[in-house]
Amino acid sequence: MKVLVAVVATALVCAATAGAAAVIDGRDVRDGSLTGRDVKNKSLTTRDFRGSVRGPRGSRGPQGPAGPAGARGSAGATNVTVRSGPVGSGNSIALCHSGERAVGGGGDVSGLGWLYNSRPNLAATGWGVEADDQAGNPVNVQAWVVCVAP
Repeated sequence: MKVLVAVVATALVCAATAGAAAVIDGRDVRDGSLTGRDVKNKSLTTRDFRGSVRGPRGSRGPQGPAGPAGARGSAGATNVTVRSGPVGSGNSIALCHSGERAVGGGGDVSGLGWLYNSRPNLAATGWGVEADDQAGNPVNVQAWVVCVAP
């Protein structure tokens, strides 16, 4: 009985596989679903490509006419100045003049110490720095700000 079941099962699997190969054709394949990886190398000929095979690339055509001129941009910053703040114990602030904007900055520490804070103020009209030594004691520091004006 077990042998009979095994033979019948094998026959059904073989029949299903052969039947599936005979039933699937080009109408069952979705457009764009096949890639080069799905096609066997050297299996296609020019007859398989109904006019879609491209010939050699043609020569380059002449350059087209120039387009219209673009809109004039803003002048941007025409005046860039670096300003320094006073030397302070632990902190210093350098300010731009009226009409100028802060676009960068930094600071200089006197002696042994390091900057632990260097940033523009909220209005972007100055730059502040803070510094201390290894023990957390304030050290002399001077702020610098890069200011631009139109």
